[in-house]
Amino acid sequence: MDNTYHNSNNSSIPVRKRRFIKDALILTVIVIAMRAVGTAFMIYISNMIGAEGIGLYQLTFSVYLLFITLSTSGISLAVTRIVSEQIAMKNTIAAKCAFKRCILISIIISIISGLLLFFLAEPLSIHVVKDTRTITALKLLAVGLPFLSIGSAIRGFFLGLQKGVKAASTDIVEQFVQIIATIPILIYAVPKGLEAACCGLIIGATISEIFSCIYAVILYKIEKMPLVGRKAKGTNKQIFSIAIPIAISSYIRSALTSIENILVPRGLRQFGQTSGEALSQYGMIKGMAMPLLYFPSAILSAFSNLLVPEVSAANALKSKKRIDYIVNKCFKVTLIFAFLIMGIFICFYKEIGLAFYKDAKVGSLLLVFAPLVPLMYLDMVVDSILKGLNQQMSSMKYNTADSALRALIIFFLVPLLGLKGYVIMLYFGTIFNALLSINRLIVVSKIRFHFVQWVLLPCTAIALACLFTKFFVHTGIFFSMIMVCVCYMALLMFMGCITKRDWAWAIHVFYKK
Repeated sequence: MDNTYHNSNNSSIPVRKRRFIKDALILTVIVIAMRAVGTAFMIYISNMIGAEGIGLYQLTFSVYLLFITLSTSGISLAVTRIVSEQIAMKNTIAAKCAFKRCILISIIISIISGLLLFFLAEPLSIHVVKDTRTITALKLLAVGLPFLSIGSAIRGFFLGLQKGVKAASTDIVEQFVQIIATIPILIYAVPKGLEAACCGLIIGATISEIFSCIYAVILYKIEKMPLVGRKAKGTNKQIFSIAIPIAISSYIRSALTSIENILVPRGLRQFGQTSGEALSQYGMIKGMAMPLLYFPSAILSAFSNLLVPEVSAANALKSKKRIDYIVNKCFKVTLIFAFLIMGIFICFYKEIGLAFYKDAKVGSLLLVFAPLVPLMYLDMVVDSILKGLNQQMSSMKYNTADSALRALIIFFLVPLLGLKGYVIMLYFGTIFNALLSINRLIVVSKIRFHFVQWVLLPCTAIALACLFTKFFVHTGIFFSMIMVCVCYMALLMFMGCITKRDWAWAIHVFYKK
């Protein structure tokens, strides 16, 4: 048994904490860089094909998302969970056996999903999406599904080994190849119209998935793992007990999300907008404003990816102390960071919209959606912890209910209220899902939610920091943002939300006396 968890007095506990945080920090740098490059690439694309083109691209991907879910089927999470648990028990033979079975399942399911997408592309485009320009793009996307599925399972394997940097490197390869492949194709395709441009984007994405899969396979082949232990009984049962609830949840949610994404432009047309206007507004929301809102979450994304194997290992060894430590730190760090980002978007929404897209309308959307940032970010982290605690059934129920309610609200309100109906849906769905997930985590982990330290003080501090900066600093958006961050941190320290103990913990991550 791993003594890191077994004995609370063992000096190896700080070693594991430091290793986890260091890995997360390395991953954070990687993810931030990737997110920055991805956002810059998306801005480049939007400037080339416009809001309507982005809308068509997002509409195509809303259908593709359903088939991605069909092909991955919760296998990646099953790999991560089982591998991390077996490694914690020092049984690498069982871990490798489970991974190979998961890969086989992934290949079979992804090939079936790819064939379905290819042959259903035309009827889906005509009768569901109601835009025949997506037919060729969907057929092209079908080619990449098996490669995407295999790569996803291998990433889950490396996360289970707590080698998140290797898992992230596959995403780096995918993004790099996508940019290199897409730009020349797009330059050639854009003059031929939006349909050709959309297909050009899809070809670039498919090429990148193939290269990323090949790279992931190479990484797996050269991974040296000492084989100890023995084959575990009931591996198939364990795989399906994890994968099936996640798969069912993902199938339902992806179907509902696809319906939601298809209903938005349709509802805007029923509200009175032309087809071009509806696609443009949809593209502005999904392809411009939302990526900017989620961009800062890259800092939390690496921690979220590592939380599943970390919490899963602690849960397998019944280390409640370790689980409490992780959950408390995650709540505090996530909310402190999320309130800072919320304040920056509210304070500088106009400047950010003009800086990135030269469009004040995007900035207005950022202002409208910014108050949801704390719940969006916290829900992402909480979902990872719940999966690590074997609470995927709860996540399934909450996500399914959330997606169903969102689809219903869009169906009834968007044709009546237009964009206001979409805003109501986003607020209601985000609050509903986040509160259910947070409550479940509190019940399962039995931690106290420190409202004053985690919500009230950060909210007060960011409000004061933004007001001070708006009134007294007038030297450009970049310097103003830095001033908001400095004032915010200073106020949190003054209010006692960030203590000397927190600083000591951060220093102890890197230096051991």
